[in-house]
Amino acid sequence: MLARVGVWYGCGWECSPLALTVRPGVSPKNCQLSGDGTHEAHVGQAAEVVLRMMMHNNVSALDCRESAALILVLNRKGTGVADAAASPSQSAKSAPGHSANASAVGGEGPGDEAGQQDGDGASGRTVFAGELESCSAGEYHFTYTLTEAGIYSLSVLVGKDKALVGGKPLMVEALPGALSSQHCGVVGKRIGSGILGTLVYGSSATLSLYLRDAYGNYISCAHYARGLERHNISRVSIYHEPGDDAPSAWSAVGRLARCRDSIYHESSRDKIDGVLDVTFTVPPHRNMSAESSKELSLDLEVAVNGRRLKEGPYTTLMRAARLDPGKSLLVGPGVHGAQPGEEQVLLLQLVNELDENMTTCGASSAQVVGVKATTLCADLGYAKYL
Repeated sequence: MLARVGVWYGCGWECSPLALTVRPGVSPKNCQLSGDGTHEAHVGQAAEVVLRMMMHNNVSALDCRESAALILVLNRKGTGVADAAASPSQSAKSAPGHSANASAVGGEGPGDEAGQQDGDGASGRTVFAGELESCSAGEYHFTYTLTEAGIYSLSVLVGKDKALVGGKPLMVEALPGALSSQHCGVVGKRIGSGILGTLVYGSSATLSLYLRDAYGNYISCAHYARGLERHNISRVSIYHEPGDDAPSAWSAVGRLARCRDSIYHESSRDKIDGVLDVTFTVPPHRNMSAESSKELSLDLEVAVNGRRLKEGPYTTLMRAARLDPGKSLLVGPGVHGAQPGEEQVLLLQLVNELDENMTTCGASSAQVVGVKATTLCADLGYAKYL
């Protein structure tokens, strides 16, 4: 508004030719916030917040003279399990691929460049400042990029008094970024059963794949299902490359099974870690012999969407299926008995632990290894009752 400036000369006011513009103050209550960054953000992607500056007379500011700042605060205390899947969760001391107090794989993460710890970090808070990209006619455009998933409070402060727009912070959920095969891994760092990890040729096996984004953030099952466009796993392969320890390469295609959540307590917070079960069939041994019954240590690799997992290879013991006497069958006329001195025929069908028929000739039953066949061996197919 315009005001006339007058000067009192004792006998009355004399008008001055000067005019003074009176600028109304900023109205934090009436300022408006918009943009996708006011409610949700994705780790590693810039989120936008737009501030429409309003004055006390409830009109929009026409310039960018007023100061404005965007602040985000991540509260590390409390729980982060609100997004847990409906399936029962499991608790553990530390998630696979993370130490108990790790924040992000590879040294990247909040507190490095994007934010600073509040005080000595004992309060469990991390403060981030948004960046003012542009301003025109009272409209301020901010962006911010986060590297740690979680729930943040977003505040926009305006004017010389740094008053809070809207009177209270907004709650913003930072979702994990796109799934990164370079940061995923196999739970237990082994493939197969047992402490050392053992696979049987021709058997069906399952490995458990923990999910991470490029910053090491956990991807829960709920996040995985919610963001399939970003987290989509189109192909998992388990393979062995030829070398001095094996005559040939082999590979198997993984099939995605269920996703299950585990809860880990880290840095005073409960975090949800999604684990995806992957089933596959181990290829049969191509050159079976008596020597094939021996366990052979191989280095296996796992690739997700064509990219090898960084934490591999996984040393795994490979062996052929072994004879299972409990599943083997003895048939023929001799099973019903015989007269003294009479020779009867007994047919012995050997079966291995995979329920496959086994056949061998010129070897003892202790040397039998798994080969799928229907031919009976004469030297193991007869016995005498005396």
